[in-house]
Amino acid sequence: MASFDRKKITEIAKKEFGSMLQEQDGPQPTQQAVEMIQQLQHQLGGTLEQTLPSLQAAIEGDMEALANINQLSQGAGQALMIALQDPSQVQALQGAMQQIDILSSEALPAAQEEAANDMEVAQMLGQELAATADGLGSAVSSLVDLEKHNAEMEQKARSEQARIATQETLGEDLEKAVRESFAIQEAFRSSGLADIYQTEAFIISDRTLNFDDLYNIIRAIEGVTVVSTSTESEKVSDIRQKVRLKIKFIKGPREIDRYLILLKNAVKRVPEVRSMVFGRTELFAAA
Repeated sequence: MASFDRKKITEIAKKEFGSMLQEQDGPQPTQQAVEMIQQLQHQLGGTLEQTLPSLQAAIEGDMEALANINQLSQGAGQALMIALQDPSQVQALQGAMQQIDILSSEALPAAQEEAANDMEVAQMLGQELAATADGLGSAVSSLVDLEKHNAEMEQKARSEQARIATQETLGEDLEKAVRESFAIQEAFRSSGLADIYQTEAFIISDRTLNFDDLYNIIRAIEGVTVVSTSTESEKVSDIRQKVRLKIKFIKGPREIDRYLILLKNAVKRVPEVRSMVFGRTELFAAA
């Protein structure tokens, strides 16, 4: 008659699964760990299929022993009734009956207890192994989720690194552009192209000329920055008037005389302007 107790079941579990569970080390779960736990779960299912039928067979053996004891006891009772009718067989049958009584009073309860223990152990083993299988399944799911999370975090890290690299590149390009801009400005200043000059201009025009319009026309000429009058216009005749202007300008790459000629030609395009003469021209502000 087979017999299983908790201690033996624990030893079997340690022997079957202990070494494999100890192999799950490492700071982070990997695909290898997932595959190992999945393999363990598969082996656990196989162990359930192998162990439970063995326990079931042991329990069936216990029940068969109980049935044999009960059948022997009933047979002894029938033999005793027959012996009562034949006094020559009473003593032998009484001795056999005593042995059967001992077997019934000691072996039967022991067999019943053993069978109950086997059944309890089988139920506990089934529950523990099923719980272990569920736990391993949850562990596999958790590891898969964690692998997915780690992959997402790694992708985010790569995206952040790319963004930082792009910002650094843009920063370098911007810094380069600023340096080049400063260099251009410095070259422009050192060449004198940005120097501001001031000249006096004496204009004679028809009295029908609106000087505000004339100022706006002069301000629109390339290089002119400021136009102002030093005095009010003066009457020259009934049809003519005179005004003195101060004009600030940036000559650019041209010579001063060349720029003044261009300025004079632009002003004389106004129909009411009759003449324009420049007075003193000087550097007003160096760049």
